[in-house]
Amino acid sequence: MGVEGIVIRKATVEDLPILLGLERACFSKARYTKDQIDMFLRGENEETFLLFDENDPVGSVMLSARGTKGKVVSIGVHPEWRKKGVARDLMTAAEKWFADSGATEVDLEVGVQNPEALNLYSTLGYEVVKVLKGYYGGKEDAYLMRKQFE
Repeated sequence: MGVEGIVIRKATVEDLPILLGLERACFSKARYTKDQIDMFLRGENEETFLLFDENDPVGSVMLSARGTKGKVVSIGVHPEWRKKGVARDLMTAAEKWFADSGATEVDLEVGVQNPEALNLYSTLGYEVVKVLKGYYGGKEDAYLMRKQFE
């Protein structure tokens, strides 16, 4: 991966406390619950990756794939690790997993007020498909972004 000293691996059910901690650190609202994350970790067509700096978790990405359709369900980078390439590394791992899963199209949602994420996804080839009004708790709009794979 791109960030020196970072290790990426698939998450397991035993990583639930780590994922909950990252969820609290990364998101002030619209967090996933313990039960939601646990259910996701046990899903057949889902995958979660974690990134670590030595033993400290710095980010995670939750993915889902059904046939040729993929979805980035959630991506979070610990605030101390933002703007260091961690999100790009997570997306690189995600896209490899999607390709290996047979996905030819991947969707994600991102807040319209999140220029850093919008820039990252655009540079990776994701394009805005539409605006999702009130997507975040009925208050904040999001963009649905999509990338087509060959």
